[in-house]
Amino acid sequence: MWRGMAVAVAMLSLTTVAVSAQDAPAAPPSLAAPAVTVSGLMLGNFQYHVEPGADSAADVQRRAGENQNQFVLERLYLTVRSKLSSRAAVRATAEIHGGGSGYQLRAKYAYLDYRVVDRAATSAFVRVGLLQNIMIDQEETYWPRYVGTSPLARHFPSADLGVSVGATLPGGFGDVYAEVVDGRGYQGVGSADDRFKDFAARVTLTPFAASPGGSALSPLVVVPWYYKGDTASVFGPNSSHAGTEGYLGPLRAGRQRDRYGLFAAWDDPRLRLGVSVARRRSEMDVGQNTDEWPASTAMRTGSLLGTFAIVRPLAFADSAGQSPFSVVLRYDREDPNTSAAGHVTFLMAGLTYDVSSDVSVALTYEEMMPRAGQPATATNLRQVYLARFQARF
Repeated sequence: MWRGMAVAVAMLSLTTVAVSAQDAPAAPPSLAAPAVTVSGLMLGNFQYHVEPGADSAADVQRRAGENQNQFVLERLYLTVRSKLSSRAAVRATAEIHGGGSGYQLRAKYAYLDYRVVDRAATSAFVRVGLLQNIMIDQEETYWPRYVGTSPLARHFPSADLGVSVGATLPGGFGDVYAEVVDGRGYQGVGSADDRFKDFAARVTLTPFAASPGGSALSPLVVVPWYYKGDTASVFGPNSSHAGTEGYLGPLRAGRQRDRYGLFAAWDDPRLRLGVSVARRRSEMDVGQNTDEWPASTAMRTGSLLGTFAIVRPLAFADSAGQSPFSVVLRYDREDPNTSAAGHVTFLMAGLTYDVSSDVSVALTYEEMMPRAGQPATATNLRQVYLARFQARF
C-alpha cells in the first residue's frame, strides 16, 4: 500500500512539473552570432638577377646583385569579414611580409563599413578605420597584383587611417569615392607628426556600360583622381636639427604634397589595357633654418606614365572569349624631377597561366633602368627573371 501511494505521489509530482514547464514562458532565443568569413591570398616568386657584363660606372653598381637568386614568399594576406547587421559590416586584413629579420605581421585593412543606402540600383557607404587608398585597389582591379605592384603603387601607400565615403552613380555610370586620412600610410601608423590630414577623391566613370542593347565602348573605364596633402617640415617640432648653432626654432607650417592624375582602362576578357598619367608636386625644405642659412622651400614636380596590356590570344578563337593563357606587357616612364635631366623606365614582359580560378602562375622579365642622365641607384637598377604564383583560399 505504501509503495503504491509513493508511486502515485511521484507520478503526480512529475505531471505537475511537466505542466508547469509547459505553461512557463519560453526563454528568449539567444542572439545569433554574426556570420564570419575567412579568406586568404598568397603571393610568391623565384627571382634570378641578370649579370650586366660591361664596365661602365653604372654596371659596376649593378654587379652588386650579380647572380643573385632567391625564393621569396612576397605576401600573405588573411582577411576576416563579418556582417554585424543588415547595414553594418567589418573587414580586417592582416599582411605577412618578409623583412630584415624574418617575416612580420601587420594590419593592412581594418575598418567598419556602414551602408547608408543599400538598394539594388544604388548604394552609399561610410567607412572608418584603416582604409583603401583611393587608387591602388582601383588600378589593381585591372592589373594582376601577383605579377608586380601597379604603376601608381610606387607613389602611394595602399592603405591609410581615416574616414571615407562612397556611392554609386545613377544609371550604372560608375561610382565616387572620397577620404580624409592621416597621410602616413599603413606602414607609418603611429608616426610622431600626424597633425596634417590628406584629402583625396576619385570618380570612376563607365559611360557606355549601361547603354541599351550594349555598346562597342562598354569596356571603357575612366577614372580622374586628386590627392591633396601636406607633410611636416624637417624643421618641425622635435626636429633633429634643433641642436644646430643659431637654430631659429620650429616651423609648424605644412609642406605641400599633392598628386593628381587620370587612369583609363579597357576591360575585356580578350584584351585588357590600362594607362595611368599622374603628376606629383612636393614642397621641399631648403637651408638649415639658422641665422646664417635661413629656411626656405622649393617645389619639385614629378611625372609618371604607366601603361600595360594583358592579351589572351587564344580567347579570340573561343566563342566564350575564355583562355587560361595570357601575355603581359608593361611600360612605365617615371620622371622624379621634371626640372632636371633624366628619367627611369620600367619594362615587363611575360606569360601567365590560370591553373584554376584560384591559382595562377607567371614567367616574367623585368628591367628598371635610369635614362638620359638620371643617376643609377640601388632602387632604379634592376634586370631580373621571375617565376611567380598566386593562390587564393
